[in-house]
Amino acid sequence: IDYLSIKSMDGGVGIALLGNQLLFDPGLLAHCRRLVTALDNDQGGISAVVDLTQRYPDTELVPYPLDGHKDANEVLQARKKKGRRLSVPDKLEIYRAFQRSDNKSELARQWGIDRSYLYQLVKDMEESLTGLLAARQVGRPPADRPESVQEAWQELQALREQINQLGQERDQATCRAEFLGL
Repeated sequence: IDYLSIKSMDGGVGIALLGNQLLFDPGLLAHCRRLVTALDNDQGGISAVVDLTQRYPDTELVPYPLDGHKDANEVLQARKKKGRRLSVPDKLEIYRAFQRSDNKSELARQWGIDRSYLYQLVKDMEESLTGLLAARQVGRPPADRPESVQEAWQELQALREQINQLGQERDQATCRAEFLGL
């Protein structure tokens, strides 16, 4: 599970061990200059790192960043919960790249997102586009109708100002009529 979690987060190639014991031919990794370890952050995992250090003294051992989590799967789950906040332009760019891409897994890896999230994002974009197209009406919109929410807010603000101005003019006319009546 941890190997698959790292694979979904970062891609790359690796070897998945079952447990923390180094039960493989030492020659398998003998020519590696650098090993990234993703063993659990517990006694067994720490013991396996010590065993790797002793078995491959000339190899650089780099621990996978667990960011305070027990293992790589917890890191993946935390990232999923936290969720990556993509801007609307990013989502649009991902959607366009998805349409052109033959390798969806690579696209997800490039953006640092889970493949299932990639497919959900594409589904959401298609539903949004379908909804917008379904809401369109045939022909041109009426000339007196605002084309955007911002334009509608501007018209509302102008109407409020006009109402305030008319109220002031009414108050002045009432005062003038009372003054002339005196």
